[in-house]
Amino acid sequence: KLLERHFNGDLNKLMQASIEELVSINEVGDIMADSIVQYFSNNDNQLLIKKCIDSGILFQEVKKSQHTIITDKIFVFTGTLESMSRNDAKRIVESYGAKSSGAVSKNTDYIVAGKGAGSKIRKGKELQVSILDEKKFQELIKKI
Repeated sequence: KLLERHFNGDLNKLMQASIEELVSINEVGDIMADSIVQYFSNNDNQLLIKKCIDSGILFQEVKKSQHTIITDKIFVFTGTLESMSRNDAKRIVESYGAKSSGAVSKNTDYIVAGKGAGSKIRKGKELQVSILDEKKFQELIKKI
């Protein structure tokens, strides 16, 4: 997702990226950047990508999300949500420019707690993170 956003869905730009350009992307380090460059410089991999494109696989441009009240916020989902899966909830927040994480940290902005939520709630309270039940999460999303 990071690469997709940075290169705006342009696979050719990604394939031609230098290690320096890749390292400039937040969360991409030297090892990952080197692996990406090595992957795209491999002739077998280039042939595989060409076959995919020739077979009709499309790489679409990523729509840039507009700035919202949750842009750049970090969400952690825990427990069972009734109206949607956790993956669907993650996709929703990511579509509005937020991030999802599997672990609570001092950088977490919201914990969305479904039924059966446990230790993540305790840690969130310790760190004074905003904790939303599913209804409050849906109300937040409706404000966008």
